[in-house]
Amino acid sequence: MGRLYERAGMTSDALACFARASDMGSEACPEALHAHAVLLRRLRRYEAAAGVWQRLLDVDECPPRLEREAAEALAVHHEHRLRSLPSARRLAMRSLLLDMTHTRREAIEHRLARLDRKLSQVEPALF
Repeated sequence: MGRLYERAGMTSDALACFARASDMGSEACPEALHAHAVLLRRLRRYEAAAGVWQRLLDVDECPPRLEREAAEALAVHHEHRLRSLPSARRLAMRSLLLDMTHTRREAIEHRLARLDRKLSQVEPALF
């Protein structure tokens, strides 16, 4: 139902529908959380989206593709919005452990290399 509302441009109804579905605790929960997070991100409500991405990571037996996308989205959020490089690196490493395409693996490895460079520049400045 949330997807229908979203296609019709009824974003507040779609958000409410996704939130209700994700709270039901059914098998649809991971898909509802994913749709909810994607819509929030599209609406530039990044903090709220990050909370939903985290809920998705906390789901037992989350499908690997959704877990990977949630970990990547949170890595971006932690790196660019929260400026928490260690958290971003930890989340990128988590996504790297999941099965993915060669291109996606290269993108994550590139992110990790950038994070490592940033972390090496920050660490000497602390001492």
